[in-house]
Amino acid sequence: MCHAAFDPTAMLRVYLNIGMCFSDCSEPVFPVPGTLFGDKARYHPFRAKQCYQACEPWNQADAKMDDLPVYLATGGPFYLRNAVDVDGTPGRSYIDDALVPRGRQVYARECALCHSSQLAPESVRSDREALSRFYEGHIFGREADWKAEVGAAQSADPAFSQKYLQNGRPRQFAADGDFGQDWLGNDQITPHDIVGTNRCRSIHGNQVPDAVWSEFSSETYKERPAPSGSYPKKFNPMTPLIGGKENPFGVNEEIDQGRGYYRNVSLLSIWAHAPFLHNNTLGPLIRRPDDSIGYTVKEHVAIYSGGVASLLRPAARFSED
Repeated sequence: MCHAAFDPTAMLRVYLNIGMCFSDCSEPVFPVPGTLFGDKARYHPFRAKQCYQACEPWNQADAKMDDLPVYLATGGPFYLRNAVDVDGTPGRSYIDDALVPRGRQVYARECALCHSSQLAPESVRSDREALSRFYEGHIFGREADWKAEVGAAQSADPAFSQKYLQNGRPRQFAADGDFGQDWLGNDQITPHDIVGTNRCRSIHGNQVPDAVWSEFSSETYKERPAPSGSYPKKFNPMTPLIGGKENPFGVNEEIDQGRGYYRNVSLLSIWAHAPFLHNNTLGPLIRRPDDSIGYTVKEHVAIYSGGVASLLRPAARFSED
């Protein structure tokens, strides 16, 4: 199985983003509010060396980074089958087991290319039927649920057992134990035009040479080739009246220096993480009577279901409902 790499420096960005060492490290490289022109009107590269020399909390946080991913991994995925709602309703009641094998087939054909740690070879990546055959005996969920995932007919089929089981267990678990579980991502990059969502998020320039976070991206990142294609440049979303619109002057967006890609993140526990996208716009945000956001299992499933419906049926994103 493929597992994501860990970058402690990247994790330190989280601490910086919530205000750690702001006056010592961030404020000197940020634009001066109200300044429209000149050197003080632009971002300057953040310097990690200057930060650890000037701010002791940076060093204290840095010393904890190796332990942090270990701690985060102890929680594990949140399985809907194991969930219990506040009123005692079991999470498994929201799962239609009769549809699971069909859903698995759709996932293998349409999603696993990006969202499976079992990487498909280049020779089959453009062929949906070939992808289905490649993932035929692969289990996307946990070992305890493999029979429900493939369905009663296949799990009882001697031919399936002979080809894909070892001592009664799916081969990936027989070989690797718990590490055989697919984490529903591969940490690879996919060009924005293949993903098909808003490209603007993938072409921000915070990490290119001389940008504010340039020290947090590798030379390999900065030197990777740009995705193919040329696209009209859009106006800054904050610009009054014309923000977010394509310019009418024929000026195209320069996508280079590592930009233009999205990372294939894990979909584990996705039912609990809706709404989707970086700005939480894909999926209905359910409000409770006190105007707080819904937190029950039932409400999370409703948000997830609405988000997935919009994702798989683009026309639903623009309906009046």
